[in-house]
Amino acid sequence: MGKSATTLSRREFLAAAITTGAALTVPQFLLGCAGVTHRSENSEREPQAAWSNYPVAQAAAIAVTAPNPHNAQPWKLRFDSPESLTLYVDAARLLPDTDPPARQIHIGQGTFLELLRLAAVSFGYVADIRLFPQGTYSISEIGKKPVATVKLIAKSGILPDPLFSFWQQRMTNRSEYSGDAITADESNFTPIFSG
Repeated sequence: MGKSATTLSRREFLAAAITTGAALTVPQFLLGCAGVTHRSENSEREPQAAWSNYPVAQAAAIAVTAPNPHNAQPWKLRFDSPESLTLYVDAARLLPDTDPPARQIHIGQGTFLELLRLAAVSFGYVADIRLFPQGTYSISEIGKKPVATVKLIAKSGILPDPLFSFWQQRMTNRSEYSGDAITADESNFTPIFSG
């Protein structure tokens, strides 16, 4: 019989997710990471630095804090290797009443990918993000086809993006806007897509 989740080290937990190709929802990922011990062959507790073997997990742990519609956290992750993952929409977290075409959900996928990219750069990696690797999909295929694949590539001399230093300071400002009114030129734009 295999080890239970409470006796796996973080390294073993991620290795199991990578080896089996299991797709984890954000709650499963966070629960799995929180529920495992930090131990190694040589000591009772393994230092946090052991996560350096799994840079994509480090970046994903930050990316799951990205802004998303109604705080649904609609991300499902399949860890393909210590440096790569595949991102899916968690179909159980769709918002059919407020977002029937799943537009907002996909904007949330973009915020996840951008924060993962910023985190990866801060760790010395470039994120090679491939959108819709199996092609675009219909509403009925959401969660079955991936939104993106991500492969982290180590790069020396890479400078962190200055925006990354603010990722923990985000907050919604619901106060009344008091700045300049939007000009006609600013409000005259062509949407990228319609529908």
